[in-house]
Amino acid sequence: MKHAYFHVFLDEESRPKTAFTANGHQFEYCRMTMGLCISAQTWQHSLTKVLSGMFFKSAIVYLDDILLRSRDFTEHYNHLEMLFQRFREANLRMNGKKCSFAKDQVKHIGHFLSKDGIRIELSKTDVIASWPRPNSHKQMKSFLGFAN
Repeated sequence: MKHAYFHVFLDEESRPKTAFTANGHQFEYCRMTMGLCISAQTWQHSLTKVLSGMFFKSAIVYLDDILLRSRDFTEHYNHLEMLFQRFREANLRMNGKKCSFAKDQVKHIGHFLSKDGIRIELSKTDVIASWPRPNSHKQMKSFLGFAN
């Protein structure tokens, strides 16, 4: 998405909670920003409403990433048309530089998703697999903290 969180307007009573001072003047946000304690949940909820009916059937949403699942190119084209129409109605914009279409395999948050299933990206597990065996309580805590 392009300017994802900035699509959501803050209500009047929430705006003072975003106040900051610059050059002796106080400013408040009118739209949601990243970093507010509930901004990710609010954005996720907004996209869930926009994509109702598609959600978990053909569309998977994680914050500002949307993955479309389709059996073939024709179905993918229809899913894209539905997605674009809903975005137009909701006045949402996509970031064209980050979009890719009609892929057989997608890399997403450390995993590869394809028609064959989900595989973890090996470079993510190599560090854990090559970690030296802990010999003390402190080393064990360090490893568990890292692996978590």
